[in-house]
Amino acid sequence: MSGLLAMTDLDDERRAACCPTTNVVFHAHSGLAAYDRARFHGGPPIHGAPIQSRLGYSAMFQDRQRRVTEVVADGSNSLILFMIISREHAMDVWMDGRHQGCVRFHRGDLIVVPPGMSSRWCAREGQASVMHLHISGERLAETLADEPERAALDIAPRLAFRDPALEQILTKITRLDEADPLSHLQVAALGASALLRVLRHPPMQR
Repeated sequence: MSGLLAMTDLDDERRAACCPTTNVVFHAHSGLAAYDRARFHGGPPIHGAPIQSRLGYSAMFQDRQRRVTEVVADGSNSLILFMIISREHAMDVWMDGRHQGCVRFHRGDLIVVPPGMSSRWCAREGQASVMHLHISGERLAETLADEPERAALDIAPRLAFRDPALEQILTKITRLDEADPLSHLQVAALGASALLRVLRHPPMQR
């Protein structure tokens, strides 16, 4: 499923209406592979230093984008969880080329992007600050092997859902200090809890 799938003519028209075309494209240099491959249109991304664990969990805070009108991310082998930190804002969202509509996000909303799924995010109003948790494909496969009743195919994309337990875990990740020498162990422990929560309690759309 990696890469962008062809959009329908209708989706292409929606994209043109929602996302002003710009040839000014920026890439991040955070060290977080899936994030650095994304294309930011209209302005450079603003982000903190990632916290990365050798066990396959990585976290990063992305600050609100004042000038970015569109972000395009090709599919990666990582499972990606987002938590919205900023106040209410609206975005047109595409998943694997399929328009999901204009989604109004609120602080505390959660997002799941499964491995291999491409996405496109176009700002309508407001700007988002987002916490990223990236879980490597290898770690996901190992965890699924220990959860025989689960399957990778059960992980579906979810936008703007609520889960108080998962939100609590991700909030703890936002409070980690990348300068702390133990932060890579902490993000691994919290990331493992977040992954098990998603697998054992599949999120429901709001």
